[in-house]
Amino acid sequence: MNKNYTLTLLTLGLFSAQLLLSQSNKRLTAISKDYTVNDKNEIDLIRLDKSTTVYEMNAEAFLNNTVLTNGIRAKQLKAEADNLGFSHVRYQLTYNNVPVHNAQVITHSKEGKIVSVNGYLTDISKPSNSVSITEKKALDLALQKVNAKKYKWENKKEEQYLRKAYNQSDFSFYQ
Repeated sequence: MNKNYTLTLLTLGLFSAQLLLSQSNKRLTAISKDYTVNDKNEIDLIRLDKSTTVYEMNAEAFLNNTVLTNGIRAKQLKAEADNLGFSHVRYQLTYNNVPVHNAQVITHSKEGKIVSVNGYLTDISKPSNSVSITEKKALDLALQKVNAKKYKWENKKEEQYLRKAYNQSDFSFYQ
């Protein structure tokens, strides 16, 4: 009985994982002849179906419009050819023109047509950058870290001299 229960749970788990994979990567599996997944069950290689023709010169648009989501964009880094007639173009993934750490994609083409894509093909969620520290708190932490005996803005005579020299009545070292 215990063996059957374990087998049933394992089967349900594998089915659920496959269902989640197919739902989250539907757009990739729809254009692929086959694909491989990594140890996290994320697609990391697709071989394009013969009915999906993407020319090498349109690779960046293909990546940006079909493969990538959530405002993530591909930016070409370098291209190279091998002795078998394949060309390999490496792309850095970016968000708002900022590189996404450890996220690159490589297209592999033969006779001017992309045959496969590999690399970071998993959906990247939109970054949620937000300020979590006030200006005052940042200054307090910096002052603690530097721990100087006296700061430039505390020398009122020098600040007054530079206001006259620069002809700026609001000049301050502390801005």
